[in-house]
Amino acid sequence: MMEKNSEALTQFETVINSGEFALENDLQAVMNKSNEFGKESIFEINYVSNGNDWGNYGWGTKTDDNIIVQLMGPRGDFYAKAPADSMSGGWGFNTPTDEIYQAYIDAGDNTRRLYKIESETELKAAGGNWTNDAAWDFEGYFRRWYGHFDDQTGAPVGELNFATNFVLIRYADVLLMAAEAANKSGDDTKAKTYLNQVRSRPSTNLPDVTATGTALFDAIVLERRLELAFEGHRFVDLVRWGKAADELSDLGFIAGKHEMLPIPNADVISAKLPQNPNY
Repeated sequence: MMEKNSEALTQFETVINSGEFALENDLQAVMNKSNEFGKESIFEINYVSNGNDWGNYGWGTKTDDNIIVQLMGPRGDFYAKAPADSMSGGWGFNTPTDEIYQAYIDAGDNTRRLYKIESETELKAAGGNWTNDAAWDFEGYFRRWYGHFDDQTGAPVGELNFATNFVLIRYADVLLMAAEAANKSGDDTKAKTYLNQVRSRPSTNLPDVTATGTALFDAIVLERRLELAFEGHRFVDLVRWGKAADELSDLGFIAGKHEMLPIPNADVISAKLPQNPNY
């Protein structure tokens, strides 16, 4: 990686000092349809509920709805929601792992965990049901973050009309990147200030981190994992930290290759571009 930490910190602090953004008091407000483009959102993709049905849906060409919500909802063949809940069944892609669930438990981070993940045990205790523990990729958990909630979709086909916006960059992410850059630049006091702002959000309310040096960096790494789970940052974080080979080798990650995507072959041929290594 480029390791331009002081330059990066300057840019992050431009955002922080602008006064245009702030943390939501309740973390759940970040992804709630009723709070689109809220004070924590820096860049988000807007989706609408436009009355799609199976005959007019723009597969692969034009999707006005957030189909990711449907793809990653609990596999509807085996899932029955709890009576007081609005999270219904979807198509069962990208289910949470036991590892990420345990990371919340080990950190004593229960409130944030409840927003992000539900266990099969919790589902059944609330009156719902799951009938196939051998389902593909299922490790006993359901994703609630950007979940498959009935009140965030529309007619005529609920599966195709989720209007839940996806926040690509939010203020908590910027604070944690600033904390990382400050730590790497030798300013642990500033790093802890930014890190602990995220941890002290009222709905998170975790104790301040007091570590310094490498231990502080490790705390920032963990905080990014727990705060930003299911938001698409984990892979690039692991690559930046040089941890991807250790964490992802069982999933096929090859060091020296998968840090970058291949250049499309048509561009290699037409523009005579050199292909990225090992492709």
